[in-house]
Amino acid sequence: MCGDFVRKDSWDIPENDILPFPVQQPDYASCCSHCQATYGCFAFTYSRSSQQCWLKKSMNSARNSTGDRITGYNRDMCGDFVRQDNWDIPGNDILFSPLQQSDYASCCTKCQTTSECVAFTYSPSNQRCSLKKSTGSGGNVADNSITGYRRLSVSLVINGNAETGPCQTGSGVTHPTFWNYIGSVSQTHYNDSHATMSFKDPGPSDRGQCYFNGQLSSTTSMWQMINLTAAVSSTLIDKQIVWFNISAWMGGWKEQDDTAVLQLTFLNQANQQVGTSTTIGHVVAIDRGYKTSLLFRWANATVPIGSRSAIVLVTFTRNAENWNDGSIDNIALFLYF
Repeated sequence: MCGDFVRKDSWDIPENDILPFPVQQPDYASCCSHCQATYGCFAFTYSRSSQQCWLKKSMNSARNSTGDRITGYNRDMCGDFVRQDNWDIPGNDILFSPLQQSDYASCCTKCQTTSECVAFTYSPSNQRCSLKKSTGSGGNVADNSITGYRRLSVSLVINGNAETGPCQTGSGVTHPTFWNYIGSVSQTHYNDSHATMSFKDPGPSDRGQCYFNGQLSSTTSMWQMINLTAAVSSTLIDKQIVWFNISAWMGGWKEQDDTAVLQLTFLNQANQQVGTSTTIGHVVAIDRGYKTSLLFRWANATVPIGSRSAIVLVTFTRNAENWNDGSIDNIALFLYF
């Protein structure tokens, strides 16, 4: 067994993979440990015969298997759902009566596979699972009820993955689509002979064809302003129940310390800053093991009261030679409540 993971023999989870390929592990426990150490891993499937370990971001689509596969899942977590302890949602039920489920994760899986389900409430004491069509009227309770609800599923950053518009395939500069910019920041094709990142370099498994880099300028930047109230009610923001998650893959080239830094700043209706800016990065050569690569970085917190918009700013800094190899991809900002 492995910590808070539940083991299910002859069970598989098709799809929902975090990595594009399985990793080799000598046994079930080692596969479980790998999942525990991987951000976003909530379950895994292990094959004893091949010693292959598949890391999963969700239990959705889990089912019986006739082979030798074993599935382990975290009973207390569920991908793409935010967990709120001592919280209940009266009413808004999809079904006439609650379901019986063995744990929080199993209740979450029921919600994931049920049309119109955006949240659920689970009681560990009686194992009742109530599927909800809305989070409205939710609030704190004294009992052990747990609520899970879907985070907003679409990133608020436009073209955060560098896949919209043309990409540079030579030594020139192709400025990023839908971003404001200063300097030579470029939307660049992986495997460009004049750039640094290739498809084989460590980085996001769901990368597309392109990424962002600093190109020629010693310091360059790109930014965009995001209207928060187009995604979530200002009333919810001012009740301090809306959270954010900001993330990106960032890095650079070999032993050089060229960097990309991502900063998130919230503004009120008068475009004045509220709260403290959140910064992720930088990733320097020692962090990357002196290898060309992109590493995942993220942060989350409550959206400050009074926030109505946000600025996402990326700054690329050259620290060696003539080329600014600070690089970033898959920039994402999610809100959830």
